Amino acid sequence: PAVPTGAAPRVLLRSVASPQIGAGHLKRDIALALALRALGAEVGVALPELGPPFDGWLRDAGLPAFAVGALPDPQADAAACLAAWPGAHWAV
Repeated sequence: PAVPTGAAPRVLLRSVASPQIGAGHLKRDIALALALRALGAEVGVALPELGPPFDGWLRDAGLPAFAVGALPDPQADAAACLAAWPGAHWAV
């Protein structure tokens, strides 16, 4: 959806991290989130589940974090992400 004039865009980054797959995606998404925030965007991060140490990294960065489950269907996953943070303009 379009961002209303004068409003900060709200971007929800969909990431993954776990002890099994590692945290490379999440680390890069945190860097992207901080860069977007520096440009004036409101940014949150959605993960399949929240748990240590990943939730702490997001908290330390001052980023809202949302657990959205692991949905195999991309459309259902996108819908769950947008529902997790009402008012988000984009889920990436």
